[in-house]
Amino acid sequence: MNSSPDNRVEAIEEERHQEAASPEEVVQEEVVQEEADQEEAPRGRTVPLGYFFRRMVFSLVAILALVWYVDVLFFGENSLRVLSRLTQEKAHLLTQSHALKLANQKLQKKYFELIQLNSD
Repeated sequence: MNSSPDNRVEAIEEERHQEAASPEEVVQEEVVQEEADQEEAPRGRTVPLGYFFRRMVFSLVAILALVWYVDVLFFGENSLRVLSRLTQEKAHLLTQSHALKLANQKLQKKYFELIQLNSD
């Protein structure tokens, strides 16, 4: 048998105690022992307060950087609004160009008709 002397001593003390003690005393002692075990047991991992604040500051900086990026993306010099405005302007200029080409075509037709009339 591999039992340490401490375990044997504890077992002998427990036997003596159970023989001499009433059932209520045994229950009370077990409750006291459980409370002592709970106090001695580690209470989970504790996180230092500095670590929490570092994470909080990092999170705030990341959020502010994201907000700044979105602001530049939507309202900056090369933003989506500018892209939309330039796309509309391009469409308008293409329409205007087409209208001017048609007007130029009509004027050229008149011009060549006048040149033919003058040459006769």
